[in-house]
Amino acid sequence: MLAGTACAGPATRNAIAITNVSVIDVATGAIHPDNTVLVTGNRITYAGPAASATIPSKATVIDGRGKFLIPGLWDMHVHAFVQPFSNFAGPLMIANGVTGARDMGYYIDTTLRWKSDVASGRVIGVGVRVDGPVTKARFVATVITEEDGVRAVDTLSKRRDGSRRADFIKTYSWVPRAAYYGIAREAKKLGVPFAGHVPYSVSVVEASDAGQRSIEHEDDLMRACTSKDSLLRARAGDIKIFSAGTLALMRAQALIIRTSYDPVALGHSHPRRLSAVRACARQREHPSRVGEVRSGGGGRRVEVQSLARISNRFDGRAEFLQL
Repeated sequence: MLAGTACAGPATRNAIAITNVSVIDVATGAIHPDNTVLVTGNRITYAGPAASATIPSKATVIDGRGKFLIPGLWDMHVHAFVQPFSNFAGPLMIANGVTGARDMGYYIDTTLRWKSDVASGRVIGVGVRVDGPVTKARFVATVITEEDGVRAVDTLSKRRDGSRRADFIKTYSWVPRAAYYGIAREAKKLGVPFAGHVPYSVSVVEASDAGQRSIEHEDDLMRACTSKDSLLRARAGDIKIFSAGTLALMRAQALIIRTSYDPVALGHSHPRRLSAVRACARQREHPSRVGEVRSGGGGRRVEVQSLARISNRFDGRAEFLQL
């Protein structure tokens, strides 16, 4: 209910009051009955007891008796706005209570057009954070040197007129080491977050220290939880080995990961990995939860998106958006 009203765009500027509804506090699980929520433009301006609410005379009133209300949900990893899906992805998300999405695909122009259409009120949809995909967008398909990485960030993050293009930069698995550090340096300089895969050319700890804001796939962390991290990354990053047979490579990697899990050795060999070791232990004990990796000096937290269910105690959206 609130999802649809919150994302209708600037065409709907009148206040909307959802009255006498039961609001669920998603942080504590508590249910607050007989509440009123007032939405003005794209802001929630009141949420509390219905008896204390002041409803504007021209507000649209929705009777929420017998119903429940939660904040809009965020889908933090979607590949939804490619052309075949873009016409119905947004309305489908709204229908299921998702009011925000972080698009990790690589059709940046299509996604930006769709984002603009939602903002203008031409279509119903969700608020979108758009990635700038290094090595996937045609105009930055090849990055090798540090200068290439810098140029990719510049191209993806802003248009020729200086306005913002992508909301963040996404790295992929085969970004070379020099280019990766060029991306990290330029992203920091411009104040643009970068996230995505941890390239095979760097370790999880190095990615954290470089400022990568999120790790999107659990296999990066799984390799870091072994004593064979360098070997696993070298083999996975070898195009010849990868091209020879993906399934065979994955099976071989899985066998090495299972037989070389050794958090104690990791902690002793590299003190900065101690926090990663704790994340490995938590991931091993609770595979459905998010692992946290903290770098040694800055205390940076990197969210690790699990392939299983993400713990509801961790707000990945808030962590990612904290600049």
